[in-house]
Amino acid sequence: MQMPADVDGITADLKVPGKRPRVFVNTDRPERRRRFTLAHEYGHIRIPWHMGTIVDVADQEEGDSGNTGYWRMEEEANRFASELLLPRIWLRELCETASAAAVHRAASERAEVSRAATAIALVEAAPPGWLYARIVDGEVRATRKSAGTITDKIPWGMRVTDVELPPGAVKTALSDYDCTHVWWQVEEEQPVPSRSTEREWRDLLDELLSVSGLQRDDQKQLAKRINGVLSAANSGLLTAEARTPQRLYAALITRFRQADLGAAFEAVKEHPLLQEFILARMQVFLSK
Repeated sequence: MQMPADVDGITADLKVPGKRPRVFVNTDRPERRRRFTLAHEYGHIRIPWHMGTIVDVADQEEGDSGNTGYWRMEEEANRFASELLLPRIWLRELCETASAAAVHRAASERAEVSRAATAIALVEAAPPGWLYARIVDGEVRATRKSAGTITDKIPWGMRVTDVELPPGAVKTALSDYDCTHVWWQVEEEQPVPSRSTEREWRDLLDELLSVSGLQRDDQKQLAKRINGVLSAANSGLLTAEARTPQRLYAALITRFRQADLGAAFEAVKEHPLLQEFILARMQVFLSK
């Protein structure tokens, strides 16, 4: 079968009564890529709700299509293939041995799987605090984070030079033939400073908002959005194991700094009482 140049593989006649599924793999692709594609197509066969004919387009980015059903099937088949070729137990052991990029390189070589496919598996096996981005021409073209990671994923389409992460984040990178795989390892716990005052959090927030330059009604709206950001960070740590003071403080301060709430909010971020406000808010969360 003559395969279109932009297609990695095709699985036809999935779950069609009276027919056996057929798999076609683009033989012009590198061997490691063909190996993952074959496992991917096998995943379409094994997953019960994947039906009909599915065409796997090469290098199509996550944001290129609004077809969420297609992307859901592709993600499921990718996970099947990566677990088959890169078992998570093995990857978790590797994660304890070296930096993210070094683990990425070693796993790709040992499993004989492309670096792009290895990234899919590694981000699912990694401990909390690992963030990944595939960079093409300086822009983020795919983005993921490990389970339990407080820090938000790197925004799709962002210039890599504009990425801002918490202090202490360790960045490593691995070059590929058409992109760069970049990893950040973020400390998910931070020491909790002592409070310098006993002021109530609402009083502290009012003072923070005083530097925003907004009218009072607009300040109230910004206050609601700030509280929403912090409440979401707290809600992500509601299990007893995850919700230590060190992790909660890291979550609150990280989400606050990463929030994009407009130009007026940028002045609030630089206020000298910011840390005190975060600590006061954290006390309330922990008391519930």
